[in-house]
Amino acid sequence: MGNKAIITVNLTSEQVKQYYMGQKNRVQAYTDDGQSISVPYDILLEFVSHQGIYGRFEIRYDDGGKFQGISRIS
Repeated sequence: MGNKAIITVNLTSEQVKQYYMGQKNRVQAYTDDGQSISVPYDILLEFVSHQGIYGRFEIRYDDGGKFQGISRIS
């Protein structure tokens, strides 16, 4: 089976710089139903632009909570 969470991420380039420099390693975000979720920064690396990281993402994980994949949905 599997599960998924839809999150919105809005990180400016200055905020992304903190992750790049190792000052932070997890991103705090909220799911569409209002739950707080903490995700590893590395799963968002492919979505970094000069402006930062912005968008809605679907995170997929297995029944044990192990990360399976992520995709931008908007």
